[in-house]
Amino acid sequence: MIKATVRYTVRHIRQMLWSGRNLIAMIFFYAVYIVNLVLTGLLLIAKIFGADINLMFHIVFLAVFSAYLVYRTFFYENTVFKRHQHQFPNTVICYSFGENSFITEEIGDTHNARQEVGYDNLFKVIEKKEWFLMYITPTSVYIINKSEITEGTADDLRRLLKEKLGNKFRQR
Repeated sequence: MIKATVRYTVRHIRQMLWSGRNLIAMIFFYAVYIVNLVLTGLLLIAKIFGADINLMFHIVFLAVFSAYLVYRTFFYENTVFKRHQHQFPNTVICYSFGENSFITEEIGDTHNARQEVGYDNLFKVIEKKEWFLMYITPTSVYIINKSEITEGTADDLRRLLKEKLGNKFRQR
């Protein structure tokens, strides 16, 4: 049996936020920002050459959007982590991987839960250099750092997940 004990850190939250749909959303936000930056630059050039254009909306929009992107890029993960710590203080998640399913046990000051998940119920699993990301749905994920495996090894977990998930298991 393979086991892992996880206490979420900012690094876990970062993995969660910078993968999957959140990454796609951030790429979209940056694309919108760049388009608006170019458009505002073109309008500014037109104004310099005498066009009668009010740039106030575009400048305010860029200022607000810039502040949002700075927050989302550099500070959001800490906000999410603090919210998680406040909602689930001192929570540890214990994973036990069996032949046909794995069990998660969440043990904390305000929250205790136990769930058994069959491998066939996983949406997908992505293995990264240091992490296993086990998606229950496209947006709900269990995260295990390879160093948090307490019984067995990362190689053992990889073999098990590859065997049980087939093409739903990916390595990056």
